[in-house]
Amino acid sequence: MTNKGSRDKYADERRFFPIMEECIFLDHCTGGIYPTYSRDAMIDYIKRGSETGMTFEQFAEYWVYTDSVRNEVAHLFHCTGNDICFGSSSTQLFNIFINGLDLQPGDNVITSSASHESVPFILLNQRQNGVEVRFVDPIEGVTDPDQIFSLVDSRTRAICLNHVEKFNGFRHDLKIYGDFCRSHGIALGIDASHSAGVMYIDVNEMNVDFVTCSGYKWLMSPLGIGAAYISPALQKSLKLVDTGWCSEKERWNKNVYEPNTRTNACRFECGGLSIIGLIGLESAVKHYANLGSSDVQEYVLSLSDYLYQRVNLYLKEITVYGDIPSSNRSNIVFLSIPENYGLNEKFMESKGIRAHCFNKGTLLRIGLHYINNKRDIDSLIAFLSSVEQNNI
Repeated sequence: MTNKGSRDKYADERRFFPIMEECIFLDHCTGGIYPTYSRDAMIDYIKRGSETGMTFEQFAEYWVYTDSVRNEVAHLFHCTGNDICFGSSSTQLFNIFINGLDLQPGDNVITSSASHESVPFILLNQRQNGVEVRFVDPIEGVTDPDQIFSLVDSRTRAICLNHVEKFNGFRHDLKIYGDFCRSHGIALGIDASHSAGVMYIDVNEMNVDFVTCSGYKWLMSPLGIGAAYISPALQKSLKLVDTGWCSEKERWNKNVYEPNTRTNACRFECGGLSIIGLIGLESAVKHYANLGSSDVQEYVLSLSDYLYQRVNLYLKEITVYGDIPSSNRSNIVFLSIPENYGLNEKFMESKGIRAHCFNKGTLLRIGLHYINNKRDIDSLIAFLSSVEQNNI
């Protein structure tokens, strides 16, 4: 149970997000809000670049800074900085995993049809190499691990999932998959773009081989920066498909005849990275680490459970979409809306509610972060209750 001290620390974080005083913000799934401490640091970087330009010495220092950020981002996954690789997005980084497995004709990989398109699209691209992609369809929104495991055979090379599914907020138990994959010699790749920064991830405890995330959602950073955890074993075995001067142990190596490629996760970085993105990412991750990853998950899941309770108690026609067991709930909750209500985002925004409404207004996606609280949920329920009464 979340105690008063925990609630106070999240209330204290809320002050860094002025928009939370202007509206009920529940659209972290689409894009996170920049906290003022990140905003100010990013503006300072841009201002300095505009007023003084960049010297080579500063350019070199930015790479020292980049390596220091790895150690901060490692807190997301409970690993070391040597296991962190940066890139432009989760999608770009997940390609490192799939392309690096060097899949052969007749191999197969397994995923869920509820995954965000980025994962299956990357897998399906391997069909040109004779690789089979096997899909599992969730049953009433729930993916049972046995559904996945039943598709495994001697040619299965990887199981690839979103930690939290895009279409209903279902959260996979990564340890169940990690233990199975480890015992069967199968690689486990996870896209955590909808969980990193709010849901607990310990790659060693859960036996996960590869995890990616984009920074612009729950990590409250700009578009154009992402991070990946690559296990020490995969760092050695993944084929290096794309490389560049940043892959070198000595970045300023001028000997073009004899590259000396890094042996850790950095070897998969080809060139320059978004310093603005890293500044935003570092700030958000530091605050997340100070709050405590386990505490954050407990608090956010308590909000999710509270939303479930309030919908069931106070709403009649608007319901929770999908019968998701409490152990698989997450920071994302979907609500089913009668189509005749004509609910839309513009109307919601006019009433001070920010959330994503789609599928002809029949689905409402609610994203819950540690800067949200029960009052936000009460306000949402009051709004939806009025919608039911008035049919908008």
